[in-house]
Amino acid sequence: MTYVNCPYCGHKLLEGLCGSCVQTKCVKCGQICFVKIDSDSVSVALLKTNDRLKQNN
Repeated sequence: MTYVNCPYCGHKLLEGLCGSCVQTKCVKCGQICFVKIDSDSVSVALLKTNDRLKQNN
């Protein structure tokens, strides 16, 4: 089992197994992330950024 965190705020997004390929929304910051878990790596990419959060910070 692999744990994946949001690259924007660090909140735990999910737990997944090798071969998982999912799109998820972070409940803490609202960012939409694409997650791919391989046997030797984990890739996390932001698909949509929440511009309102960037302006407030």
